[in-house]
Amino acid sequence: MEHLKFFQLPTDPFQNECDERFYFESAPQKRARLRLMRGIQQRRALSVLLGGPGLGKTTLAHSLLRALDPREFAAHYLSIPHEACASGWFLPNVARAFGVHAPADQVQSLVDQIHAQLVQIAASRRSSVLLIDEAQLFRNRDAMEEFRGLLNLLHDGRKLVSLVLFGLPELAEVLKLDAPLAQRVEIRVELTPMDWLESQAYVSHRLRLAGAKSPVFAPDALEALFRCSGGVPRLLNTIADNALFEAFLSEARPVDSSIVVAAAEALGIEPTANPSAPVVARDSEPTPAEWLEPLAPMPSDVRPARPSAPEPVVEEELSAQFESADLVEENSGADLAVTKLDVEAFVDPLPEPEREPAEEIAIELEVEPPADVAREPDFGPEDSDWSLGAALREEEPPAEVVRERNEDSFDLRSVALEVEAEPEPPPAREEDELDLLFEEIQIGD
Repeated sequence: MEHLKFFQLPTDPFQNECDERFYFESAPQKRARLRLMRGIQQRRALSVLLGGPGLGKTTLAHSLLRALDPREFAAHYLSIPHEACASGWFLPNVARAFGVHAPADQVQSLVDQIHAQLVQIAASRRSSVLLIDEAQLFRNRDAMEEFRGLLNLLHDGRKLVSLVLFGLPELAEVLKLDAPLAQRVEIRVELTPMDWLESQAYVSHRLRLAGAKSPVFAPDALEALFRCSGGVPRLLNTIADNALFEAFLSEARPVDSSIVVAAAEALGIEPTANPSAPVVARDSEPTPAEWLEPLAPMPSDVRPARPSAPEPVVEEELSAQFESADLVEENSGADLAVTKLDVEAFVDPLPEPEREPAEEIAIELEVEPPADVAREPDFGPEDSDWSLGAALREEEPPAEVVRERNEDSFDLRSVALEVEAEPEPPPAREEDELDLLFEEIQIGD
């Protein structure tokens, strides 16, 4: 086609068909798929997907069908073509979908055929799944009863089939016509339109797959596409396709917002103001990366920043933290501070600085060491055999044993040395002995 050649597009990127090559899983599509898949894997009896027209319900149904492994699931897809076809049409087509070659005319016989076929599937350790599109067409009560009868099929106390209904929002009101059927809904999902970022990513995704080699839509045209479509994929495809053709007729490349708005108005679609869409300058030119990538990052591309490593704490900051924490202890009125640096409470562990023993600090400052600092007895050099008897026998104590002490300190070895060093009394003289004898005689008289 001429307008595709004008934009150097080998393939039409904006066809409203269930082409799995162009499938784009937006955030609403992903949330719906995960919820429905949970219901299928857990063998829930009835799951329902509600969504407005053009949001991709049929596309999602085919995506689920492709995702189910045929070795584990016997999955089939049915779409109700018209309301009049619901009654008398549903059960025979269900029978054919699950492999019944000649469906019976009577409802009871037909149900028995479907039951036998589902039992065979269960015996092969597979789960039966039926995806039903346009389910809002179940309007008459006869069709609802046929549908509910399918849910009643059991084998060994377990449901034989999991049903997934896809329909417009009015499907919720249709289910209320049959209260027992409405109570069996175990999974309920609502599909929503795409937002601003997802609409950009959707257009870029389709252009890349179509083989675009140059900018196709200007940034302001992407904004206009979102405002005119409201994030509905079907409308976005239709407006974008018509805008490409209108731009070809006027030989405008890339497509700007005025062409997009004109194409939408020709289709009877009015642009709507959406606060989630940013305003893009009309005179801005797309860069080589903008036409294939969103103008703003997608939510999945935004990652939380990694916590940075703690900055090193300088000595002054540590001192201030310790003073504020009141970690300084005063001892005996002396200006001695014995602190325990708990660095792990503030920063990463740092190598502990070399310090002199608290006992040596106390000796240098001529004060007693703190009570909580245990004094280790000094038994002299490691290579010497020291004992109290040896110390008493030595005339001079070893240099290693002599230690400084205060007036209030007590050292057993020092006392022993002082006793040994005390001089002997002088010999008594004869005069002194006579005086003592004289005093004894007087005392005796």
